[in-house]
Amino acid sequence: MARILVVDDSFSTRSKLKTMLTMLGHDIVGEATNGLQAYREFEKHQPDLVTMDITMPIIDGITALKRILEVFPDANIVMVSSLAQKHLILNALESGAKHYIIKPIDPDNLSKVVSKVLEESKNPKCSPKPSSSKNEASAEEQPALKTDVVDSLPPFSIENKSGVFIVNLSPRITLDNLFFLNSAVQGLLFVKPLVVVFNFEKIEHLEADVLENLALIMEYILKASGTLNIVSTSKAIVDFMKKKNLGRWDNIFSNLTELFM
Repeated sequence: MARILVVDDSFSTRSKLKTMLTMLGHDIVGEATNGLQAYREFEKHQPDLVTMDITMPIIDGITALKRILEVFPDANIVMVSSLAQKHLILNALESGAKHYIIKPIDPDNLSKVVSKVLEESKNPKCSPKPSSSKNEASAEEQPALKTDVVDSLPPFSIENKSGVFIVNLSPRITLDNLFFLNSAVQGLLFVKPLVVVFNFEKIEHLEADVLENLALIMEYILKASGTLNIVSTSKAIVDFMKKKNLGRWDNIFSNLTELFM
């Protein structure tokens, strides 16, 4: 039996999670509706595991995750997300989350994920990090990303910097996972004003069909009256985007440093 903290701003989701986890034999030691409450409840109860929603008011789940791990580096935190938010899960995993669950929550999957995280945990009880320590944990001490989890996620991340959405693409972007990128971009189209940067900085070459489909995704931004910026050190990629005539602004091929000055 594990002591579990349930964090979600939805009353119905918290109720379902508590019921499922209780039926699995676990003890619900607390619940929270936002990231700020999550940190306070974690500090109070120091649970064996946390189910953490990603999108919440006041403080979101990823920010709460980072804050908890700063003080309790051995915390076992499982992210809870909708399929449309899958682009955020990789960010959470890279920040220290142990696993994730997709809504609507399936009881069997919940059981497997919770059991797996608890079994892999070497320290079920979390101890606060000494306040005198200023050194970051070594690579060996960081929670290892599960290969099967990472491989199932799209190879990109989206950052929000002062209202500018930066889509960081990795060399692993392929036709097979462009669906997830398209879904993520669709979720941004309601933002006004919309400013998006596609960052190809680490990519020297992409197949033509991948570039064609990326261009189609970028067109959604322009059709929504958004501002599109492309950052690339690859002449081939830059030339391709120029031929597609995607940009309507002089600084479309500006770099990130210039963009935020």
